Amino acid sequence: MSGTYHLTGKKSTDVEDFWNINYFIDTRTIRVFTLSFQNMLLDETSCGIGQVVLGRSMDITDIRCSVLNIVPFSEVSISIITFILE
Repeated sequence: MSGTYHLTGKKSTDVEDFWNINYFIDTRTIRVFTLSFQNMLLDETSCGIGQVVLGRSMDITDIRCSVLNIVPFSEVSISIITFILE
């Protein structure tokens, strides 16, 4: 995943010494580096990744693959995540 974040400057009211951060995720990609992993993805019927090319990044924003715990981004709801600053 890649994206940006913004530190809100507000301490979490739920977790001591945590700060609220707003995340914006731009992309979700996967890159396969081994032939065995490539073959596993091709054989796995629960993955909708399709043709996988070694070393090439693939967009997985709208992909479902239960064996890798990937769901389409439209089904993921992330509102506020807290983060510890030391």
